[in-house]
Amino acid sequence: MRRLHVLPLILAVVVLAQGLVATSANADSALDAAIERAERARDDLDRAASAYEEAENRGYELETEITDLVAEISTTKLALKDVRSASHARAVDEYLRGSVLPLPLFDAESTLDAARREALLAEIDSKSAYAIDDLRAITEDLRVQETRLESVLDIQQGLIEELATKKTALAEAFEVADRAEDEARTDAQRREAAARAAASQPGSGFSGGSPGRIIASGDWVCPVQGSMSFRDTWGAPRSGGRTHKGVDIMSPNGTPLVAVVGGSIRESSSGLGGLQVWLSGNDGHVYFYAHLAGYSGGSRSVSAGEVVGYVGDTGNARGGAPHLHFEIHPGGGSAVNPYPTVAAYC
Repeated sequence: MRRLHVLPLILAVVVLAQGLVATSANADSALDAAIERAERARDDLDRAASAYEEAENRGYELETEITDLVAEISTTKLALKDVRSASHARAVDEYLRGSVLPLPLFDAESTLDAARREALLAEIDSKSAYAIDDLRAITEDLRVQETRLESVLDIQQGLIEELATKKTALAEAFEVADRAEDEARTDAQRREAAARAAASQPGSGFSGGSPGRIIASGDWVCPVQGSMSFRDTWGAPRSGGRTHKGVDIMSPNGTPLVAVVGGSIRESSSGLGGLQVWLSGNDGHVYFYAHLAGYSGGSRSVSAGEVVGYVGDTGNARGGAPHLHFEIHPGGGSAVNPYPTVAAYC
């Protein structure tokens, strides 16, 4: 999902230009090229954000697998210890029960003593065979588990390095997209000025008045007021076996966050969400903002569009790409997928 901030301005330019008798083909071409560059930059940004989130999801899966393997290895080691203890106890028991034979049994040089010794050892081996088989099987299980853990830890290390690279690429993509949007916006503003100037000339055919505007119904406002990228990640894997219950809106650190509707906000914090804001909306719904870099204004009543905090990476997002984790709880109940709403207004 991408957001082009220049589109409203471009729509206004198109409306202005509709009443003109003649337009500049060169200006049209320059504006089209600027818009195309901005679109390509936004596509690249979305791909970078998607790549980062996919790698992050894989990281959570590996984290769960590592936790499970460590638990399995711990259980296997306990089983191995139990089998070894049982084998030792059985060997001692067999030895003691065989100790009624003369002590020289194990030092005898005679054929009779040697035969007695072989018979006793054969009995011990026979009764201990199943324990030895268990010992071998459990030892092999432990070897396989430890080998797999070592492999997964290597994969995780590689993924950590990959995430660092993708985080840098994402930051660079934001910069490129913002520059491209600025260029398209500048070209659109020039075109708007030219259209207004031409409209003011006699015989231009332009009737004057305000250009048409597209107004979204309702007073719901996009929570992130700046450059952003997001996609539908509802249900994606998260640490501790959890699944994602919101939408992560990637945006540069410090980007303003606003109340999506009027209502009252409460600031809080947690190990997972870091700095958080709960918005109890006048529309009867509750909205949750997490991983903020900082708050704005404290707990209070707010209007739609009022700044409540700033994009960051606090909580379990520490060190990752800055973003807003955003949730919607209709009627204050369980969270629902916020992506369709965010996509409609952002």
